[in-house]
Amino acid sequence: RWWLRVLAVWAGRKGEDKKPGVKALFAFHRQCWAHLSKDSPADREMAEILLKKYSETFNSNAESYDVQLAVQGFGALAPVAKIYFQEEDTVTFIFRIILQRAQKEYNNNEDNDTKQLGKYLEALSSICRELETVNTDQLVALQKLTNLLVANYPHYDHKKQPSVVNALCDTVLNMSLCEGQLLDRFLYTVVYDGIIVSCGQCLEEEAELRRELTGEEVVTYRNFLSLWTGLFKLGYVNRAKVSGVTPDFRRHILEKVYDCLIQSLIAILNKLDVDYEKQNTEELEMKADPESSLRGTKPEDHNILCNLANLYKDLLQAMEGEQLIRWLPELLTTVINRSVHLPLVSGFYKLLAAVLG
Repeated sequence: RWWLRVLAVWAGRKGEDKKPGVKALFAFHRQCWAHLSKDSPADREMAEILLKKYSETFNSNAESYDVQLAVQGFGALAPVAKIYFQEEDTVTFIFRIILQRAQKEYNNNEDNDTKQLGKYLEALSSICRELETVNTDQLVALQKLTNLLVANYPHYDHKKQPSVVNALCDTVLNMSLCEGQLLDRFLYTVVYDGIIVSCGQCLEEEAELRRELTGEEVVTYRNFLSLWTGLFKLGYVNRAKVSGVTPDFRRHILEKVYDCLIQSLIAILNKLDVDYEKQNTEELEMKADPESSLRGTKPEDHNILCNLANLYKDLLQAMEGEQLIRWLPELLTTVINRSVHLPLVSGFYKLLAAVLG
């Protein structure tokens, strides 16, 4: 308790002392989390002290580092709370207050700072491992927060983006260790919505033109590419710090990520309205390129298809080929059928070349 008070005072100082004080405070708490593993009276008392402190942090106008510490602390202490305080259903309480805090910070304002969102997701997904059941409302809330993390990825500093990828990897691995096949319900929606967001951006050609004319940096699908390829690192044993995950299990989860990416691609292709209409019949007859006199009935869907072809060209090259073989018949059938129905839509041919390449 003495160290808790002293380090809290040090971290609360102004000027040069603050940064090392905050580092020391986090280091002390991490040591506490690591050692609270025995069902002893002393450990139970220390866990109770820390949980109470973190709860008080959420009920006050605490500084950002204190909130971050409380979020990480709750996530780290969830397994301990399940052992010590099972009768009080403390784990459910912890999950609820972190989720409410995250929703308050991130769901009410599109322009808010999301740099700590990854920490919330790591903590929430870690706590999910200790829950007997995760209801639909809780799952949907987690999916929405994860979608927000993905949507904001291009706006993070390049030096911070690897930590966002790590947070997403840890979240996926934690969800894979939850009761009731929770990952299958969680992952597809996150991947599908993430691909829609990634491909719903400005076309690269238009973005380049706007950069030349105005100097404005415009987000394109390419700004999301490192997030998706970073997720492929799930298969490597040294990638994430989630406990209880073997190398073979990581490979299994990576296969699920591949499956969701291909399933999402097929589903999106089947939903896109990339039909077209002739703008001027006489003009069409005079032009060597008939596509130049056509107009898409839904231009935004044509943009998505173009970005989809470019994104998956890069993603398929980064995937391991043997994982895609079983999806080839359905994927090729989908692309070919759509291209036969709409032969002047070049996006299907680009996608077909990417699949066969």
